[in-house]
Amino acid sequence: MRPNVLLGCLMFFSCFFAYSQAEDKVSGDSITYTPRQKDSIVIDSLVKYVRQEFYKQNYDVVIERGYDAQQQANALGLAMDYFMVSSLIGNSFLKIEDTLQAQEVFVEALSQAKQQDSLKYLVSAQIDLGNVYAIQKKNEKAISNYKEAIPIATRLQDSARLFILNYNIADISIDDNNISFSTPYVEQTDIYIQALEKYEAYRAVHQILKGRYYLESDTNRALPYLREGLSLAKSSNYSDAIIDGLAHLAKALDLSGNSREAYQLTLQRDSVKNEKYKLDKINAIEAATAQYKVTQYEQEIENQQREAEFKAQETRRTTTIFWVQIAALILLISSVILFISNRKRKKALQDLKVKNKEYLEEKQRSEALSKAKTTLFSNISHELRTPMYGIIGVTDILMEDQAYSSKADHLKSLKFSADYLLSLINNVVLLNKLDANLKEPLEKDRIDIRTIISQVVGASQYLNTEQPNTYEITIEEEVPTYVVGDRMKITQVLLNLIGNATKFTQNGTVSVRVSSTSNSDESKIPFHFTITDNGSGIPKDKIPQLFNEFSKTSTGEHYQGTGLGLPIVKKILDRHDSELHIESNVGKGTELQFTINYLPYESETKEAQEKKSSNEVSLAGRSILIVDDNRINQIVTQKMLHRSQADTLLASSGLEAIALVKENNVDLILMDINMPEMNGYETTLAIKELHPSLPVVALSAMELSTIQAHPDAAILDDIIIKPYKAETFFQIIRKHL
Repeated sequence: MRPNVLLGCLMFFSCFFAYSQAEDKVSGDSITYTPRQKDSIVIDSLVKYVRQEFYKQNYDVVIERGYDAQQQANALGLAMDYFMVSSLIGNSFLKIEDTLQAQEVFVEALSQAKQQDSLKYLVSAQIDLGNVYAIQKKNEKAISNYKEAIPIATRLQDSARLFILNYNIADISIDDNNISFSTPYVEQTDIYIQALEKYEAYRAVHQILKGRYYLESDTNRALPYLREGLSLAKSSNYSDAIIDGLAHLAKALDLSGNSREAYQLTLQRDSVKNEKYKLDKINAIEAATAQYKVTQYEQEIENQQREAEFKAQETRRTTTIFWVQIAALILLISSVILFISNRKRKKALQDLKVKNKEYLEEKQRSEALSKAKTTLFSNISHELRTPMYGIIGVTDILMEDQAYSSKADHLKSLKFSADYLLSLINNVVLLNKLDANLKEPLEKDRIDIRTIISQVVGASQYLNTEQPNTYEITIEEEVPTYVVGDRMKITQVLLNLIGNATKFTQNGTVSVRVSSTSNSDESKIPFHFTITDNGSGIPKDKIPQLFNEFSKTSTGEHYQGTGLGLPIVKKILDRHDSELHIESNVGKGTELQFTINYLPYESETKEAQEKKSSNEVSLAGRSILIVDDNRINQIVTQKMLHRSQADTLLASSGLEAIALVKENNVDLILMDINMPEMNGYETTLAIKELHPSLPVVALSAMELSTIQAHPDAAILDDIIIKPYKAETFFQIIRKHL
């Protein structure tokens, strides 16, 4: 993978010009600096030190001091210094083969560049991040990053970066043997190299790239490019390009039948690679040896020419020994420094490994806690939904009973409050699901916003009976009577917001206003909601905390609640691609605004009416077995079925259900899942062995996803989740009869 080659060139190129400009800024005749100029000079010095340590391969120092320089540069708004240090830190992590840390640094630099709208630094960050992906063998992501940066570099007319970007894409594509994909990018490098003619290193890698491009399809055409590239690499003493050029030229010669020369070039490549790794050490030894030999030679000449000058000869010999000792001392110090540096690098690597291990362990603990939390909420929701099914079901039965017609308003209020309590239970589960990135689709109900607001205000009045408030409801004429959307979700939002306004206002006024504006998209109808009060208000520094789960802005017995209201509102509005805007002044009151787009309501089509009618068809003559260990749930379900003249059988356990199936002709079974001794799955398996074609529909308060995830879920013919809508209940039953 070759992007690192051009990364090295680019870093040298960018650092050179960036720091030339920086030094120009602080040089001049003036000796008086402002405090900001002094801070800038200090940061420049620190950044220069970090850069020098990078080239000395002291990567641990770069990382440690680089973070300090990065934070100071960011605090002072010195963008050039910030992004320079970010690049040095990221590439230090690459040098010690920690690509994850490097990726994190470059992603942060990319984010900062986008926030500052700095195109130049944005391109550099894109290149750095693309190089990380290339090293990680994530070629598609690397190419995507490079391609995303090309239009920006084009706007900047940055020929050097445009050459690098097109080169890296072509380089990766050729390595992947995707020659056709690389063609336009190879051609682009031909254009941008013209602006870099004076840089032999760029020309060298360009010629080698061209040679590789033609290597498989036209070896004779590839040879001149590879020879020219190798020559330029040697001229610029670019060791990486020399190694690359020798390798591909040897391959080209071998393909053309010149195996002898190919073999010689392969030997040269191996030699250059060895020289590259040993060069620094060899240079140091050779320099010291040469100095020693020169001194010895001079001493012999002096002995021959000036034997009589004993004192002078003794002085020169002493001087020679002194310099030899200095040279030896320098070699010794260099060796100690190299040894200490190597130990520091090893320690840095070991520390990073330990930190990565700790991070992984913490991540596993967090995942285990999240899984336990999900299981807990699932169990709690089932235990709460089961009695709520009974309350709502019995209320429905009483509402249909003419004997209780005089209590219709009270029953409607009871039904409304029960539905709200159920929605609160569902909200706890919803929060858990959203935290686990699980989303359920929004319902498409017919919504009468005037009725919903009236019911919500009526229910909210009971929250503050000691110091009651006045309620003003304004719904503009352009707001349609009916729209299509999730009725329960908007009810939850309004209950929470109007309820909060009621609780935090005493003897005041709570206003609810709904308006609708024209929209270019006729398929959507925007409803704009505004809720205001003249209550106690919210401190501005507390507003961001309102959306934290279980968080409250006030303490004491006067304000009670779960702290889930506004987090629930936020998550529901997020599902509607909307957000809540809050304006509040302490002692004056609060104004809340949000907008939701709904679908236009159309009268039911003939097909829909027929479908609805089909759900209400009599079930007379049909025998349905209800299996549930909860007596109230049995009664509610039985009453629902009696409305359609169905015959019912009741079983309180799995064993009792099996016995009834053996003794009676049953058309369909409604099966609870959570039962003692023998659960719904086990009971269904036993019944299917007796009557394989007998439909069994799960009727449970458990989460749908939990039921479907069970290994034996496939034995069930269908699933109904309690509480349910009557039309859904009968539609599923009719489907299996």
